[in-house]
Amino acid sequence: MGIENPKLGFGQAKAKRLFEEISLFLSHTDVQKTSYAYNESMSVLKRYIQFTIDSGVSALELEKRYQELSNRYGFDMQEAGSRVMEMADVYRRVDSESSLHFLCSRHSIRSYEIRPVEKEVMDRVLSIAATSPSACNRQPCKVFWTNDDACTKRISKLIPGNKGFEDAIPNWAIIAVDRVMFGEQECLQWYLNGGIYASYLVLAMHALHLGSCIFQIPISWEGIPGIREIAGIPDHYAIACAVGFGYPKDRVKCLCAARKPVSEYSIQF
Repeated sequence: MGIENPKLGFGQAKAKRLFEEISLFLSHTDVQKTSYAYNESMSVLKRYIQFTIDSGVSALELEKRYQELSNRYGFDMQEAGSRVMEMADVYRRVDSESSLHFLCSRHSIRSYEIRPVEKEVMDRVLSIAATSPSACNRQPCKVFWTNDDACTKRISKLIPGNKGFEDAIPNWAIIAVDRVMFGEQECLQWYLNGGIYASYLVLAMHALHLGSCIFQIPISWEGIPGIREIAGIPDHYAIACAVGFGYPKDRVKCLCAARKPVSEYSIQF
């Protein structure tokens, strides 16, 4: 539905498969109006069926299955389908110079005020980070975070790369990605999705005047079992990275590093 001239009738096989997935989901859980997976799936199907009908293609079987589920369980309509956007209006509200300053002013911070980031603030951060793109909009990432002093101290001992300032980080976030959401031909793609999300997360923190520093977690890192235990991360979630964050001190020391010139990494073909 997002391309300019879609093939008529395209997607019906996937719509039928989605109905099968919904039925499987309903057989294993009680339907709750707060269930994103169920509400989003039903919203997508509603928009797709209307899109198909508007295109002059019959969707009687899909309509019947949709009505049966809708009448039996109901659902909360979510934003779904597609909409036409005037890009001139979008870019008119984007200040290029301010955007450049915002991106270039973000640095890895290693000096924080020793105080917790409030849940309300973190909720705002996460709502912004949720706009990050993901494979087929799967949104496979979860953020396991803590501002508890005892937990942060335990986590700090298990994170690689923070030696020398491990006691200076008052809040931790662990980005984990649900491997179940990826097929056998998508091996390790969860790390790519986790990396994209991490970029949005630290920029969201920067937007709300929080400092942050990303820490790699090697796939075979000896501290992973301990991190999983403390944060309650299920085994089917791959840990992509950790982010130390908090309110930066009034003055902080940041590393200086020049960026490679474009000519060294731009390969036009």
